[in-house]
Amino acid sequence: MRITFSAVFTVVIIAQIVCVIKARRSVKPIARYVAAINSAIIPPLLGNLILIGSHDKFLSQIGCYIYFLGVDLVVMTLAQFTVEYCKTRNNTLSKPRIVYIPLAIDVIQFLINPFTGHAFDLKPVDYEGTVYWKRRCKYCLCNRPLRECLRSTVNATLPFRW
Repeated sequence: MRITFSAVFTVVIIAQIVCVIKARRSVKPIARYVAAINSAIIPPLLGNLILIGSHDKFLSQIGCYIYFLGVDLVVMTLAQFTVEYCKTRNNTLSKPRIVYIPLAIDVIQFLINPFTGHAFDLKPVDYEGTVYWKRRCKYCLCNRPLRECLRSTVNATLPFRW
């Protein structure tokens, strides 16, 4: 199972690299931004590849960080692509600060997570005799779905049922 998923992720990463090369060779003005989006998709895929392929908790944690920071990179490049693609004739569309500020906060909180451990942790999961590492939210260590955990926490603190 681990080898199959690793092979699939590897093929998809190679396909993304081919798409980046083809987009960079294009003469269209938007080609640079399309190549950036395709490039940004690679880190989350690589993070998942490391997470799935690793037996070691430390290496799996590195894969998680690559995945999470890669998702932030995808959102940022999509925002840049949208700005470039939706520009009017007089280039009046401004930078989407409403997207960049939460992204910056998210990146900062993931960068301090190794020291504080506040965002997520990994727990071992045994599947078919091999150990996989599953991400779990630090705020919900009870192994229930996050929505149920948050609802029970809110119900315990509010004077009415949510």
